[in-house]
Amino acid sequence: MVDAAERMWSVASTDRGMQASERELSDAKAIVINELLVDKLKLLKYDHIFCQTRTPPWERLHRFYFAVSSPNRNDQFMYFASLVAWLYSLIGVPFPAPSDNDDLNPICSNIVLQLREVGFAPPSWSPSKLKQGHGDAVCSVLDSLVDLVLEIKNFQFAVPMYTDLGKAIVVDEIGSEAADELCVSKPSKPNEAASSVFPDLLTESTSTSKIDPNHWKMDLERLAPQLSLPLVPDGKEWRTHLEQAQQLHAGISKQLVSNNAELERVEGNISSTLEKLQSREKFINSQIEPLTTEYSAVKRRLSEAQQKYGNSLDNVTELTNEIAHISEQIEQVKQMTVDKGNMISDVSPLLQIKSAIQRLKAELKEMEVRIGVLQHRLLHV
Repeated sequence: MVDAAERMWSVASTDRGMQASERELSDAKAIVINELLVDKLKLLKYDHIFCQTRTPPWERLHRFYFAVSSPNRNDQFMYFASLVAWLYSLIGVPFPAPSDNDDLNPICSNIVLQLREVGFAPPSWSPSKLKQGHGDAVCSVLDSLVDLVLEIKNFQFAVPMYTDLGKAIVVDEIGSEAADELCVSKPSKPNEAASSVFPDLLTESTSTSKIDPNHWKMDLERLAPQLSLPLVPDGKEWRTHLEQAQQLHAGISKQLVSNNAELERVEGNISSTLEKLQSREKFINSQIEPLTTEYSAVKRRLSEAQQKYGNSLDNVTELTNEIAHISEQIEQVKQMTVDKGNMISDVSPLLQIKSAIQRLKAELKEMEVRIGVLQHRLLHV
């Protein structure tokens, strides 16, 4: 089990290392494509045409703009999408310019869809990879569109024309032996030094000037050592690197001859160890296979029990809600019963009725007396 765990850990570490190397390779590819992209966009004069399509104008691209992540990723994506829209317009494909309020997913999908319509093969990456606004996918899209625009415009690179400056650069790259020949050493005779270093100057000066030759010789003897060109070894020169590489190659070749047998022995040990690990892994797999089957069955039963428990929990929740609703209705009925009981047991209305009857009787008696008095007066009249 320990060997299997170590093997799994080594495999996981190897996978992480492979992922890291693939990411580094992708970053390097994006840097190279971005550098070529900037040069191709200059051929299309994007800095005078595209950059002026916005207020304020777009900034000019540097050689790593779309290869690395920007602090403001939204601006980086908008720059990419706007540049794609401009390139599509040069091709003659209608593509609306994006705005800050647009959703990124439809923009990326439309870019990939238009790539297929103009004749490009479907990419191996998903359109969502364009949302980050940088990387090899973004650089590949821009580089492909720029190449298509240059092809449509029938752009062709001319043969390079080398000027005198180029010849001077070639002369400057002469080897150390030729540089030694160009160096001026201290001459044995002043006249020979003057004629070898400044022949034209010496001829002109001797023919037209009236300087004393003795003073001329003294100045020449004093300045001749300063005319030598010292060669300082440069560690960055390619010849130095080439010599170091040749020395290292010779050393490695010698070491390889003496250590070849040791390396073969190490290779054999590693192969035998890998075979042992594979056999041990197969044995462990055969031993744990019944446990794995049992674990799968138990896991399946557990999932079924959890599903039943979830269904029962839903039923309990529904019944609980129903009980709460019924309890609320019971409370309302109880409250109505209490109110009606209070109304029935209340005798204040009866007392009010009795007092009203007594008042009516008193008023009736008073009315009868008045009626009697009025009848008496009427009879008297």
